[in-house]
Amino acid sequence: MEELGEIHTIIKKDVYNYLKPGVKLYDIRRFVENKILELNLGIAFPVGVNVNECAAHHSPFRHEKTELKEGDLITVDFGIQKNGEIIDSAFTKEIGTNLYVDLIEAAKRGVEVGMNAMKPGVRLSDIGTLINKTVKGMGFNVVESLCGHRIGKYKIHDKKIVPCIHLPKYQEVVEAGEVYAIEVFTTKTPQKLYELDNVSHYCINYLEPKKVTDMTNEQLKREYLRVLKQWNTLPFHIDTVGIEEIVRYYTMNGFMLKYPPLYANEVVAHWEHTVKVTETGVKKLTADP
Repeated sequence: MEELGEIHTIIKKDVYNYLKPGVKLYDIRRFVENKILELNLGIAFPVGVNVNECAAHHSPFRHEKTELKEGDLITVDFGIQKNGEIIDSAFTKEIGTNLYVDLIEAAKRGVEVGMNAMKPGVRLSDIGTLINKTVKGMGFNVVESLCGHRIGKYKIHDKKIVPCIHLPKYQEVVEAGEVYAIEVFTTKTPQKLYELDNVSHYCINYLEPKKVTDMTNEQLKREYLRVLKQWNTLPFHIDTVGIEEIVRYYTMNGFMLKYPPLYANEVVAHWEHTVKVTETGVKKLTADP
């Protein structure tokens, strides 16, 4: 895991320097994917290329022509994996201006506070309280509906979460040996996110698994097993599998999950690191770009 974290950080720094006005969003996605594949590692989920009001889950399609421009606020969120062990980290960069320095810093500081507070026995909701207090103290707001998460083998979102607010009924605690992605999304004013329907992220439904034997159509069964063999329960980009209509059928019938892109009504900053819980705290596995 430590080696994967170091590799992720190296790729992240290369990506950070690649982001300039005129670069196509799709080319950013391909730049990240190629860096991962060149190292014989796996893509843990579709590369998030989220610009301005897009908070999460947008991974550009092949046909997209949109380019970065001066004044954009872009987040690149990507993961690498080896044999199902996952590293997940994200950063936000402002292109050519300095209008959102403090907004980005608030997200970074929220993540740092969350990491510093995490150790065995601590309630995850209490960590959320500290994150929220920190961000508000800097004059900004967390996006309450988005949170960090435990990472499991081949499961980018395992059962526990790391909220960015106090959740009084959420009693789960941190345990030694766990791996978490701690992430914070910040905005100037409180935001409720909304979904758009240009969905790129899909995965096998591991939350409520269905039996392949429930499929009566042999072609559907073969394609499902092909996706399962290639991606296991990791999210994949729909344009990498070549069976878009079939994937949509699987989703409608509960065999797969989809993750729509999420938007706010103003720009969003996002910072994220992966940590492993030790007996006394955490081992930070990724670093800033």
